[in-house]
Amino acid sequence: MIALSHVTPLQGLPVPVLYQMMQGGAARFGRRTPGPHDWPAAPSVLNHGDDRRGAVVTGKTILPFVADRLRYGIQLSSAVDVFDGIKPHLSELEDAFAQDNYACWMANVPGSWAENPERWWPKVRNHKNNGYGIAPQLERQMDAFLAYGQSLASLQRAISKLLAIGELTACGRKKTPDGAWTRMDPYYFGSAGNVTFSSSSAVVEKLRFFDIRIGYETGVSLASAMIAYGAPELVSRYLHLRRTPPDSPKRKEYADCFEELSECLQSDLLALLKDNHLQAVRDEDHKPVNPRDWSEVSMDLASSTIMYPDQPAQRVLVPIRIGVARHADLFEWRPASYSATDLPIARAASEPLSKSSQPKRGRSERGIKAESLAREFWLDEGEVFTSGDGQVARCIRHVQDGLVNCGLAEMSKSSLSEIAKRTARSLQSEKACQRTETGKVKKT
Repeated sequence: MIALSHVTPLQGLPVPVLYQMMQGGAARFGRRTPGPHDWPAAPSVLNHGDDRRGAVVTGKTILPFVADRLRYGIQLSSAVDVFDGIKPHLSELEDAFAQDNYACWMANVPGSWAENPERWWPKVRNHKNNGYGIAPQLERQMDAFLAYGQSLASLQRAISKLLAIGELTACGRKKTPDGAWTRMDPYYFGSAGNVTFSSSSAVVEKLRFFDIRIGYETGVSLASAMIAYGAPELVSRYLHLRRTPPDSPKRKEYADCFEELSECLQSDLLALLKDNHLQAVRDEDHKPVNPRDWSEVSMDLASSTIMYPDQPAQRVLVPIRIGVARHADLFEWRPASYSATDLPIARAASEPLSKSSQPKRGRSERGIKAESLAREFWLDEGEVFTSGDGQVARCIRHVQDGLVNCGLAEMSKSSLSEIAKRTARSLQSEKACQRTETGKVKKT
């Protein structure tokens, strides 16, 4: 007689650590259930990670986006979102920006404008100044977008000033998009540099930096750190709702969603702090908080404080670091006397620049910027230059607005007219040369 082995009763599959226990089966979500499980065979995307949406940390694994920021710092394109509260004047500018951002949404401003304001703002302004018979709806959109662009530019200028005085540190890929990471000198963010926030790039004379990252050793609040290291799709939705007035119908409608997003991002930040991927410090003495303490304390994001049992609340900050050391090749663009000196790098950086490397003053600095803006205008127009005064007048306004936005003094209309015409003739000559070379190649 064959003896049958003991068969254990059927049991549900083990519940994964990062999946939420759910009362209903997968049929609630329109999916097949292969067996009588206690958890859905294919859980909804709304239920990933301890009842959170889009968890950043999964055990000991971190999303590549977060790991990249932990190592190299915050992208310059996200600096406005992360560093908007580190100074009182930045908080005031952020409040004005939030109001204009909401006004943009209420006016149904096209998404392409808001995604690339540095490109569309001068175009919209020129069109509004030169246009006749603009429809009322379009005019409201243009007015809302122009106010939004001015608020955003004010925040960007304030952050550039903090970079220029060295309070915020920066690094970038030098010369090429895949070049070596290099610590950037604060001088690059002064009047001599041309910084583009949307593309996280900068141009200083002939030196280019790509993928610029920002660090802040003093530390940001817990709320800012939550934005800095949260999942991008959650952060964008959270910021959109946070910049909506609390008494607005939309904020009231999505109050529960806003609270849920806050809890999700807070849980992700707490996981990074517990695993020591991030380290918080006490504001009063700048001593680090023990990672084991995060299991015992409670956080208050509004005041950036932690509370131990039976102890007073303590304010904490989260330093944002860039993992790039200062390299000697930073000074390759400077005169040979500096690149070949035996002085230490820190001392070489503090030495005054020689005459040839100092930023040129007066007409030269503005002239170079004006020519760059004029060239951008003609390339954007995509038209062959003619002697029409309309084109030249639009180019002059474009250049004048660009100079003001960069913090440079305005130039006379006669000078700008000469620059506009000279730049257009230069582009026309370049196109003619290209056509000639193309013809030679075909003939050969």
